[in-house]
Amino acid sequence: MAGQLPIPFESFYCGSKAALGALAQGLALDLQPYKIFVTCLMPGGTKTEFTKRREKVDCSRTVYNQRYNSALAKIGVTEARGMEADKVAIALSRLIGRKNSPIFYPVGLSNILTRSMTKFLPSGVINKITAAKFDT
Repeated sequence: MAGQLPIPFESFYCGSKAALGALAQGLALDLQPYKIFVTCLMPGGTKTEFTKRREKVDCSRTVYNQRYNSALAKIGVTEARGMEADKVAIALSRLIGRKNSPIFYPVGLSNILTRSMTKFLPSGVINKITAAKFDT
């Protein structure tokens, strides 16, 4: 979901996710005549070891320090409360072999709603909501 809804201090990560989404769309166009379908699975925050293993940048001597640490703490909470990895695996198994699979496949109701929100709300409004959620 980070490619659709960037989060503070994760710009490179979110940018890479957005690039994968564009790649999926392009490949879907390229491969359509051959009946090969491309899907970008969008699980959002998932409970994994990723949060514990995240390497934090030392921002202690920058103007970003307080905002950075606050945002990362809230991102960690979001991930800890996220979807179980087995639910993501089940969603993926449902997609395998499916004909006419969607290019983007958000997993879980909250991710479906979030993706819908990013399509209909202006980016300025989305940024304000995101900034408020992460206190940035």
